[in-house]
Amino acid sequence: IKNSTAKSIIAYIEESFYKIHKSYNKIDAYIAPSEFHQNEILKSNITNNQVYHLTNFLPINTQYSLHESKNFYLFLGSLTKDKGVMTILKAFHKAHIDNFKLVLAGNGPEQETLNEYIHNNGLEEKVLLPGFVSGDELAILKKYAYIVIMASECYENCPYGLMEPMAYGKPVIGSRMGGIPELAIDGITGWTFESKNIDELSDLFVKTSKLSKDEYASLSKSTLDFAKKTFDSKNYINNLLEIYKK
Repeated sequence: IKNSTAKSIIAYIEESFYKIHKSYNKIDAYIAPSEFHQNEILKSNITNNQVYHLTNFLPINTQYSLHESKNFYLFLGSLTKDKGVMTILKAFHKAHIDNFKLVLAGNGPEQETLNEYIHNNGLEEKVLLPGFVSGDELAILKKYAYIVIMASECYENCPYGLMEPMAYGKPVIGSRMGGIPELAIDGITGWTFESKNIDELSDLFVKTSKLSKDEYASLSKSTLDFAKKTFDSKNYINNLLEIYKK
């Protein structure tokens, strides 16, 4: 926990106390936003009660629609090691894609390391670090990105950093960590790669940069259809009510 041995030991003692006293069995049902999370709860044996999988939802006023794409790949999130931002940058550099840029939007402790790599490799015109973005600027990035990337090196559950751009039909590239592959489905909504594997991600940069207009349009449509079906808030409410009824 937060790279602290002491905090981890305290958490382990607390967790052991809960298990011994069967505290988690006092909760009637659990909801996991991903199948990965559901399976982890079941494997932990912390409860004998039902664990349901309900994928996170997007707000009820979400406008699911296709948008024109510009020539840039997009990462949205904290600029930290566990998010794999250096893996993204190194893979993009290795791919040597002429007609595309990379936007790494967010703040974090890796920002200085990223800037140093960009400067040392002459990537100032190819890689943009706009910092923390919100409001209209954030919406524009999501709407016009070519492909959205999540290269996490830690477990993700059901990340909104992928869900929200997918509502605009944006294909995704994600590492095979946690619940990411449940959103980045190979050939349907995008592609996955082994976490920390610069070569595999670089190959995906090259592959996706060569998609024909028809191939990209088909993938965008498939991504949008998946988002409509999977992230619909009304479906979530109905499924949630059924759990409460049980």
